[in-house]
This record gives sequence, C-alpha cells and structure tokens, in this order.
Amino acid sequence: RVQVVVFYDNIRDMIQLVNITPKSQCGATATTCTQMQNVGTVHTKGVEIGVTTALMETLEIGANYTLLSRTNESNPTIKLTDVPRQKLFTYAKWQVTGPLTVLGSVEVDSWRYSASDATRVAGGFGIANLKAMYQFNQAWSADVGVNNLLDKNYAVVEGYPMEGRNFFANATWKF
Repeated sequence: RVQVVVFYDNIRDMIQLVNITPKSQCGATATTCTQMQNVGTVHTKGVEIGVTTALMETLEIGANYTLLSRTNESNPTIKLTDVPRQKLFTYAKWQVTGPLTVLGSVEVDSWRYSASDATRVAGGFGIANLKAMYQFNQAWSADVGVNNLLDKNYAVVEGYPMEGRNFFANATWKF
C-alpha cells in the first residue's frame, strides 16, 4: 500500500506560547516570561507519504514520512514552536506464531523551535521501541516491551528531557 496526503491549512488567530520582553513584567527574579498569545495568520503546508508491504506472510514493514512548512504570515519574527519540519516513522511487525507478534519501530524527528524568539531549539532525535504482543483469545491479550530501547537522551521541548529507556507490561480485556 502507498498513501500520499498533501495538505494546506490557513489558520487565522493561531494561539501559541510567546516569550515576553522585558522579563521584568513577570517579576524581578523571573528567568523566563511567557504568555499564550494570538500570533496571527499561519500557513501550514506539507506532504505525508506512507508505504506498507508484506515481505512474507508473517512479516510486514512500513514507513511514514512527513515534511511540513509553517510560516507566520502576520509576524515572521515570532517563530512557530513545538512541531518538527520533518518526521520519519518506520516499523517491522513479525507474527512469530498465531497468537505471538513482535513489533519494532524507529521514530526520527528533525529539530524544532521551543521558544517563539528562537532562543531555544530542541535538537533532532531518533528513538527505537520494541514490544511483544500475545493474543490469548478474543477477549484477553497482553503486551510487554521497551520504549527508547537505546536509552537516547532527547527532548521535544529544549530543557525538558524525555524519559530514558522504560519498560511496560499491559493486559487487555475486551468485553
């Protein structure tokens, strides 16, 4: 399967966290000063391409790539935050036996602004995840896995690191 999505958004009155200057408006000891503000008209355009294929009856692989272009038409000096320009997600899903499936994935994001005045930028990153899923019957299933398998130090907002390697176990009952 191949999927292609092309999109364009014309957002009027976009609200975003904006750095305030002078910082003294937030108190004498403030190191940062921010406020949710209307940043004006923002144009977002992009393309998303997804590919999924079965290499064998028990092995499926897929990838999804997104490319975004966002511009602040009202005030180009206010940077748009929290969204990477490029993002790639890939996965491989292997059905080991009837009820047992193993899923591995990798996500790669490019850098993004974390502050509207471009003083803070969260760097690009890549993380890998792995999980095993077991379907006991139609009602019961369980999965165990590890996120951030390689224990990568990364942040989606500069200055606020995401958690390192972490393990999980879930049980699901559908009724």
